[in-house]
Amino acid sequence: MKINNKLAKIIDLLFKIIVSNKLTFDSFLKKLIKIIDQVIEVDSCLIYFYDKDKNKLILIGSRIPHKNL
Repeated sequence: MKINNKLAKIIDLLFKIIVSNKLTFDSFLKKLIKIIDQVIEVDSCLIYFYDKDKNKLILIGSRIPHKNL
């Protein structure tokens, strides 16, 4: 995919997330994972939040297509 096409795709996907202000947090995470997957072309995507009070990372979203992971 050419850079211009990829950039246009990124902008389009981000626009859809920003404009869709009625998304639940879960829906937002699913769209964000889709963008990451399309832009970076990864095998899996894991999104963590840092819990400052507990001093640990918490998995909040993922896409792991491999059954053996």
